[in-house]
Amino acid sequence: MQSKLVDALYTVLMPLAKLMIRIGVDYRVFAGILRDVYVMSAREYLTEEGRKPSISEVSRVTGLTRPDVRSRLAAIGESDRGTPIGFDSRLAYVLAYWIGSPEFVDKSGIPKQLPFTEEEHSFCSLVERSIGDCDAREIARELEVAGSVETTRTADGEIESVVFLQRSLQSLNNVPEYLKTFLGTFTRTVEENLAGAPGTGKPMRLAYSHRLDADKQAVFRRIAEERIPAFIEQIDDALQACETRDDGEMPEGGEGTRVGVGAFYFEQPMTDAEGKPVATLKLD
Repeated sequence: MQSKLVDALYTVLMPLAKLMIRIGVDYRVFAGILRDVYVMSAREYLTEEGRKPSISEVSRVTGLTRPDVRSRLAAIGESDRGTPIGFDSRLAYVLAYWIGSPEFVDKSGIPKQLPFTEEEHSFCSLVERSIGDCDAREIARELEVAGSVETTRTADGEIESVVFLQRSLQSLNNVPEYLKTFLGTFTRTVEENLAGAPGTGKPMRLAYSHRLDADKQAVFRRIAEERIPAFIEQIDDALQACETRDDGEMPEGGEGTRVGVGAFYFEQPMTDAEGKPVATLKLD
């Protein structure tokens, strides 16, 4: 049982780790997010079990030390700047504040190119508001090295303005929100299916093959590309027809249920460029 659980965790976490690396989220940020998720999930679990979610109990069920749990709870409670929970990196705070503050984005919500010092809404003021009294030049340099921003400079090498790169917008805004929704809903469905009585679970189906004919791969991909969007559109139409109201607002009193259906296309070669077998999903 333990071996199968470890295999399942590797299957889920390895692609996620690769994605985090690709979009520029380093281990410290990712570990911070995971730590916060453990703390919040433990509090929710203990409450559901009728037990007091004290720091000692959260520490016991998560394996984190009590000082660590206490500091994470304090950090979560003090997160009032719209910063993603777990982003304890100074750079991530700056980028998240840049995205989430109306004075630093245009009418379309795209982060503005900021003058370094001259104006009220400058990069220096952004750094001061988001992380306090820090060396804005050093922060700009670190962000540039990380590939999150570009700088324009004067003839004598002084920073003139700072440009937010689209890659950062994708990594700190769109991707985590999508991952949070996808992984959260998927894991909750798995949890309910494991804990529920036989015949009471939610629908979960996977069409999978490890021996697809290479000559027919393009054909199957085209079928998936045509049918998945059509299927989701049908589900979306059905959801809208069953909603309690049609103005996009939450219903009064919180009545209603959060519901969703997802579908995705997966593709991976069985061997790498050198002909060696690659790790694949384990479905047994």
